[in-house]
Amino acid sequence: MSNQAVAEEEVRAAAYRVFCRVGFRAASINDVAVELGRTRPVVYKFATGKEELFRLVTKGVLTRTLAEAEAVARTGNAAERATGVLTAKLDMAVRLHADSPHHAAAFLNDSASLIGDLAADFTDRIDGLVRQALERELDRATARESASILTALTRGLEDDLRAPEEARRLLAAAVETFLRGAARRAPRSSRSTPHSNKEKP
Repeated sequence: MSNQAVAEEEVRAAAYRVFCRVGFRAASINDVAVELGRTRPVVYKFATGKEELFRLVTKGVLTRTLAEAEAVARTGNAAERATGVLTAKLDMAVRLHADSPHHAAAFLNDSASLIGDLAADFTDRIDGLVRQALERELDRATARESASILTALTRGLEDDLRAPEEARRLLAAAVETFLRGAARRAPRSSRSTPHSNKEKP
């Protein structure tokens, strides 16, 4: 990693801690500089203001989670892959709420004008990974509908994370149950051909 990349990551990490501690509205570039132990010009090298800095932090959180989701989407059967992808999304919310009980929602709000496009794109890509996993056993239309419902279910679980392990268990059970039900409803001729369920080299 280059010196520039290291410096950017340090700024991002300091900003994350500040936003988690006091929230976006109360945070300032000066707060981030103090947290970093540097001057404000160092922070301004990577963001023109706290709005851009918040987008930088949020993008980092979402990018790391997406990488985790893409990794678990490469192995296992349809249920395991879909559960792994959605659990990566759920675990991101768990970490955010642990780091910032009062301000975590700001990082997850796809209707917020500041980071709405980032959050919406992230959700679309998670939904796409789930759909691809489900297509191993379901036809495309059923997989698409099922992925949308399961992604929405995951967002619902994120609203109450007082018991993270229970949320993970419910999510895994929902994927298994939903997949079995969708497979039974799907016409036999429209299901994926047997070879599509084999692991790709």
